[in-house]
Amino acid sequence: MNERHKSIAMHAAEGLPQARLCEMFGMAPSTMSALFSSPLFQQLVEDYRQQQIPTQAKKRLREISKK
Repeated sequence: MNERHKSIAMHAAEGLPQARLCEMFGMAPSTMSALFSSPLFQQLVEDYRQQQIPTQAKKRLREISKK
C-alpha cells in the first residue's frame, strides 16, 4: 500500500463514505471500489479502526471525568 492508500484507509476507518473519499482524493468511484475490495486494504482499515477505539474511549473518559 502506498501512502495515499494508507491515508484513504485512515479516513475510511473514521467512517467517511466512499463517495466523499472519491471527492477528497480525486478518484473515480470504480477505482475506489476496487481499492475497498482489496483484502489488504480491508485489513488496513480494520487495523486503523482498532487503533481508534482506545483513543476514542480515553477521550470519552476524560470528558466524563470533567463533569
